[in-house]
Amino acid sequence: MITEHRVNELLVYSHQEGKLYWRHSRGGHLAGTEAGTIAECGYIIIKLDRKRYMAQRLIWLIEYGYVPRRVHRRDRNKLNNKITNLFDADAQTC
Repeated sequence: MITEHRVNELLVYSHQEGKLYWRHSRGGHLAGTEAGTIAECGYIIIKLDRKRYMAQRLIWLIEYGYVPRRVHRRDRNKLNNKITNLFDADAQTC
Protein backbone atom coordinates (compact mmCIF):
# COMPACT_ATOMS: atom_id res chain seq x y z
CA MET A 1 0.00 0.00 0.00
CA ILE A 2 1.16 3.51 -0.76
CA THR A 3 2.18 5.77 2.13
CA GLU A 4 0.80 9.15 3.13
CA HIS A 5 4.25 10.64 2.51
CA ARG A 6 4.42 9.27 -1.03
CA VAL A 7 0.91 10.48 -1.91
CA ASN A 8 1.78 13.97 -0.67
CA GLU A 9 4.94 13.92 -2.80
CA LEU A 10 2.88 13.25 -5.92
CA LEU A 11 -0.50 14.88 -5.37
CA VAL A 12 -2.18 17.98 -3.95
CA TYR A 13 -5.73 17.76 -2.57
CA SER A 14 -8.16 20.64 -3.08
CA HIS A 15 -10.62 20.60 -0.17
CA GLN A 16 -12.88 23.09 -1.91
CA GLU A 17 -13.24 21.02 -5.08
CA GLY A 18 -12.71 17.54 -3.66
CA LYS A 19 -10.14 16.81 -6.37
CA LEU A 20 -6.54 15.66 -6.57
CA TYR A 21 -3.98 17.43 -8.74
CA TRP A 22 -0.49 16.46 -9.85
CA ARG A 23 2.16 18.23 -7.78
CA HIS A 24 4.86 17.82 -10.47
CA SER A 25 4.86 17.04 -14.17
CA ARG A 26 5.38 13.32 -14.72
CA GLY A 27 4.54 10.60 -17.21
CA GLY A 28 2.58 12.79 -19.59
CA HIS A 29 0.75 14.67 -16.82
CA LEU A 30 1.42 18.35 -16.25
CA ALA A 31 1.81 19.82 -12.77
CA GLY A 32 -1.44 21.36 -11.63
CA THR A 33 -3.69 19.23 -13.82
CA GLU A 34 -6.37 17.02 -12.33
CA ALA A 35 -5.19 13.50 -11.52
CA GLY A 36 -7.08 10.36 -12.42
CA THR A 37 -9.59 9.01 -14.86
CA ILE A 38 -13.16 7.84 -14.44
CA ALA A 39 -13.18 4.05 -14.51
CA GLU A 40 -16.00 1.90 -15.92
CA CYS A 41 -17.32 1.50 -12.37
CA GLY A 42 -17.79 5.28 -12.14
CA TYR A 43 -15.07 6.00 -9.56
CA ILE A 44 -11.97 8.10 -10.13
CA ILE A 45 -8.87 5.92 -10.37
CA ILE A 46 -5.32 7.25 -10.12
CA LYS A 47 -2.23 5.30 -11.11
CA LEU A 48 0.74 5.87 -8.81
CA ASP A 49 3.97 3.90 -8.94
CA ARG A 50 2.42 1.38 -11.35
CA LYS A 51 -0.56 0.64 -9.09
CA ARG A 52 -4.15 1.84 -9.36
CA TYR A 53 -5.86 3.53 -6.42
CA MET A 54 -9.33 4.88 -5.90
CA ALA A 55 -9.19 8.65 -5.39
CA GLN A 56 -11.36 8.57 -2.26
CA ARG A 57 -8.90 6.22 -0.55
CA LEU A 58 -5.94 8.48 -1.37
CA ILE A 59 -7.85 11.51 -0.09
CA TRP A 60 -8.66 9.72 3.15
CA LEU A 61 -4.99 8.79 3.52
CA ILE A 62 -3.93 12.42 2.98
CA GLU A 63 -6.45 13.71 5.52
CA TYR A 64 -6.33 11.05 8.24
CA GLY A 65 -3.10 9.12 7.72
CA TYR A 66 -4.68 5.71 7.18
CA VAL A 67 -6.95 3.93 4.71
CA PRO A 68 -10.03 2.14 6.01
CA ARG A 69 -11.30 -0.97 4.25
CA ARG A 70 -14.32 0.94 2.94
CA VAL A 71 -14.69 4.66 2.19
CA HIS A 72 -18.26 5.64 1.34
CA ARG A 73 -20.04 8.85 0.36
CA ARG A 74 -22.91 10.47 2.17
CA ASP A 75 -24.53 11.62 -1.08
CA ARG A 76 -23.69 8.40 -3.02
CA ASN A 77 -22.21 10.47 -5.87
CA LYS A 78 -19.15 8.51 -6.99
CA LEU A 79 -17.43 11.67 -8.22
CA ASN A 80 -17.94 13.79 -5.08
CA ASN A 81 -14.66 13.31 -3.22
CA LYS A 82 -14.93 16.24 -0.83
CA ILE A 83 -13.65 15.07 2.54
CA THR A 84 -16.86 16.30 4.18
CA ASN A 85 -18.77 13.86 1.96
CA LEU A 86 -16.56 10.83 2.69
CA PHE A 87 -16.80 8.56 5.70
CA ASP A 88 -15.13 5.45 7.07
CA ALA A 89 -17.87 2.85 6.58
CA ASP A 90 -16.16 0.47 9.01
CA ALA A 91 -16.35 3.01 11.83
CA GLN A 92 -20.08 3.67 11.45
CA THR A 93 -22.50 2.29 14.00
CA CYS A 94 -26.27 1.87 13.83
